[in-house]
Amino acid sequence: MSRGVGARGGVVLLAYGGLLGGTAVGVWGAALLVAGFRLEGAYGQRIGAVLVVGAVILAVGEVADRLFALLTRGPRRRVRDGWRRLLEADFDDDPFPYDTSDTSDTFGAGLGRLMTLGFAGLVWGLVRDTAGTALGLWAGVRLAAAVGLPVTVTGFWTTALAGVVAAGLRPVAAAVLRTPFSFSRRAARANVLTVFWYAANTAGLALAAFALDAVAVAPAPAARQALLLAAVAGLVLLAPRFTLRLPLPGAASVVLIAVRALVLWAVLQAAELLHPGLRIAGFWPLVATAALMWALEWPMRLSEARAEAARQPPAPPPVDPFAHHPPFPHSPWMP
Repeated sequence: MSRGVGARGGVVLLAYGGLLGGTAVGVWGAALLVAGFRLEGAYGQRIGAVLVVGAVILAVGEVADRLFALLTRGPRRRVRDGWRRLLEADFDDDPFPYDTSDTSDTFGAGLGRLMTLGFAGLVWGLVRDTAGTALGLWAGVRLAAAVGLPVTVTGFWTTALAGVVAAGLRPVAAAVLRTPFSFSRRAARANVLTVFWYAANTAGLALAAFALDAVAVAPAPAARQALLLAAVAGLVLLAPRFTLRLPLPGAASVVLIAVRALVLWAVLQAAELLHPGLRIAGFWPLVATAALMWALEWPMRLSEARAEAARQPPAPPPVDPFAHHPPFPHSPWMP
């Protein structure tokens, strides 16, 4: 018993340690890219400062998650009870268990509440990862400065920009740190896929900057430019990913590339304020960059599709039309 509890505690500790390390790396990257957010002093002091700021950011995120769970407790309970009644209903006695005059107890109302909760969760996660990270960064800088660590951030918009950049860099840094300590194949695969998603999008941006004159990265050391492209790719990947199936071949790809271009345009409004900055001039260069990023994601999309297909139950065998008619010739499916 104690050995099992200790193993679970070690897994949780390593998971939170990797997340804290990834958050600290994101904060350090934001300090390198955002003017007005500065880490000073010796490297030991800088590491202490980013760890304090990262811990406060994680605490703000945890509070936000608990607040969302508290606010949605009632709707989640109604959805859970509604689906339980549907699964336990006796359809022989009542073929329409939700066909009542009370509109709050209909099947459509339960499905609508479920979809609303899912959409609210996506929006809340995006707000937590951006505004929540900025709020945690502001509070963490104040705390670190109060204990004597040399870190400063000036202005509201500088704090917001630094928080957004830290949020974009945090997932890939945490995935890199957690991969060597993954205790399950599923966790290791998820971390590796996260790194591949970031690498593909960063490579797409780099390829666009190399091949298109309208895509320009401000002059800076190569390491700083790579950090900028990784931050932009991370911000693009903060947007929810979804799949789309349309009857017209190629139509789904066009729609997904258009959505990616819109997200990239929104991210570029912040990327132009970084040092160095990234600028894409024109509509078609923007679409071409989004298409490059989307195309390099194709192996990961195929991997996720195969994993999803493997989790699906096998298809039932075909129905034998001659199973109940012995006088007829036997079909290949009959024993």
